[in-house]
Amino acid sequence: MLLLCISLLMLSSALADESVRAKQQSAILIGYDRTSDTYSGIEDNLRRIHSLWMGVSVDNSTVSINETLPSHADTPLYLSRFAAFEENHSDLNVSIETGNLAIGNLVVRPMNASIWHGSRSFLVQPQDPQPPEGTLRSYHIELVFPLATVDDARWESLDSSASQDAISVNVRVRDVRYAVLLDTNQTLNPDGESLLNVTMSGGTVATVQFFPPSSVEVWSSEDMDLKASVGFSVPVYVETDDGISVEGAVNRTGKIRLA
Repeated sequence: MLLLCISLLMLSSALADESVRAKQQSAILIGYDRTSDTYSGIEDNLRRIHSLWMGVSVDNSTVSINETLPSHADTPLYLSRFAAFEENHSDLNVSIETGNLAIGNLVVRPMNASIWHGSRSFLVQPQDPQPPEGTLRSYHIELVFPLATVDDARWESLDSSASQDAISVNVRVRDVRYAVLLDTNQTLNPDGESLLNVTMSGGTVATVQFFPPSSVEVWSSEDMDLKASVGFSVPVYVETDDGISVEGAVNRTGKIRLA
């Protein structure tokens, strides 16, 4: 009888320990889910706010950008207000950086190619030298202007190439009603410089400049829509160097991923 009581006590103790461990494990999983849901919700809302100015998507090895120049003036304000609200009102410890996202400074991984913005300019610049993970292979750039603000586009300088390392380039210039539609296709030297001048009645309204290594800068004095597709040799994704940090029962930190 004594041995039976001892056995029952030992079994009861073991079951109690197992119950405690199960509760602890359950609390960790709940905490992880809660932290992950909060992190994902913040990232989704940052993407949504940023898309008011710039659409960013990835199809395997191609990054597509759809935006307006100049940039949406209210985007930085919306981002900072959202970040402040989350940091001040979340029941978890939340920290959000939005400085790079607000000005459109993005990074294409894994090659660390940069996408930068000025108030009226757009720049894509691969890491120099380009890393062995992959290289930039092509550009498709479409500039869409208001009616009667553009009538010609000509190469002021052109460094073409037939080598296997050449960059395939298509630039389309048009107005919103297709009354003007200008297309140019080239294979450019990735280490050379080329300049396309976009004009109205002989005066420059925009430029598309290619320079080493495999880089491009678009500048416009006029308000316009910009559509750009950038092709790489390997699959890619796009993020910013801004970060999100959520601290609770478990912690999660990371860069803001757009696509």
